[in-house]
Amino acid sequence: LQECPDPEPFANGIVRGAGYNVGQSVTFECLPGYQLTGHPVLTCQHGTNRNWDHPLPKCEVPCGGNITSSNGTVYSPGFPSPYSSSQDCVWLITVPIGHGVRLNLSLLQTEPSGDFITIWDGPQQTAPRLGVFTRSMAKKTVHSSSNQVLLKFHRDAATGGIFAIAFSAYPLTKCPPPTILPNAEVVTENEEFNIGDIVRYRCLPGFTLVGNEILTCKLGTYLQFEGPPPICEVHCPTNELLTDSTGVILSQSYPGSYPQFQTCSWLVRVEPDYNISLTVEYFLSEKQYDEFEIFDGPSGQSPLLKALSGNYSAPLIVTSSSNSVYLRWSSDHAYNRKGFKIRYSAPYCSLPRAPLHGFILGQTSTQPGGSIHFGCNAGYRLVGHS
Repeated sequence: LQECPDPEPFANGIVRGAGYNVGQSVTFECLPGYQLTGHPVLTCQHGTNRNWDHPLPKCEVPCGGNITSSNGTVYSPGFPSPYSSSQDCVWLITVPIGHGVRLNLSLLQTEPSGDFITIWDGPQQTAPRLGVFTRSMAKKTVHSSSNQVLLKFHRDAATGGIFAIAFSAYPLTKCPPPTILPNAEVVTENEEFNIGDIVRYRCLPGFTLVGNEILTCKLGTYLQFEGPPPICEVHCPTNELLTDSTGVILSQSYPGSYPQFQTCSWLVRVEPDYNISLTVEYFLSEKQYDEFEIFDGPSGQSPLLKALSGNYSAPLIVTSSSNSVYLRWSSDHAYNRKGFKIRYSAPYCSLPRAPLHGFILGQTSTQPGGSIHFGCNAGYRLVGHS
């Protein structure tokens, strides 16, 4: 007898070699998604009973691991047999830079009561979460915005199950939609956010933008809008000059409670020969102690039009006799309330600033019914209404 026992069929793998005679060697390789347990190379030994120098290896599904490949499959432990013991398995999938990971969870026969798979858009569990998936989930395909995803399988049900998650790399060309901010709106060219596209954040009237107004879709570790999004806050200014024909005055932290012990002031000045109407849309303060004063002129020495304190439930309108009003808010160290929202307006439209790298075309009218048109310098495209 010159040959060692035939190692085939080799479950979930392949055997490579010239033959099984004395002195010859064979190599064992596992199919994608499986891991070899044992020696990968066996040599047929001399002896009365011909045999290999090591026990035959096995191809088994590992409980977790690092996978670096453009495509493949993550199998449940023991696949195609049901997984058994309660365990947590973690896989890190890495595809080439400049690509994202597309995952297909079409075979997900886990126990619905306590078994689930969590997927993160990045190499750590602090990355944005793409979802938690169970047998009953309708969504079966997910896409990452980076070249790495982290998968964690958790099992605590009494009975087992199986799953197979196919993955493949795809070119990253579009950013996820920009972050939606409270008290802000986003100006975009369209709903496709390709590399190089920009978005512009604009705060609602009465709020002040803090941070970067413009974010650009760029490819780094992630394909995403570069930099943190801004925030929209309400400040407590001193003698802030407001020259637009319309605007909103808010208490600090609105719609939350205003801070204690503060004094804020604004000067509203519109075009000559116009009056200013102030509409109190909401007002709630500590009566007699926290007060909003409206002066009919450019300073706190001008005639007092109205002093507001307490609660005003119905809209209240106050009109100036000239083109300027001075507004002053003061709160003491005791109680604080929700504050106020006051809108002011004059019967014309202020001419807006020309956009960065752009201009306003032709003659303009600031009267109701008038229109203006915007254009861009050579090499720039307009984002927003023309």
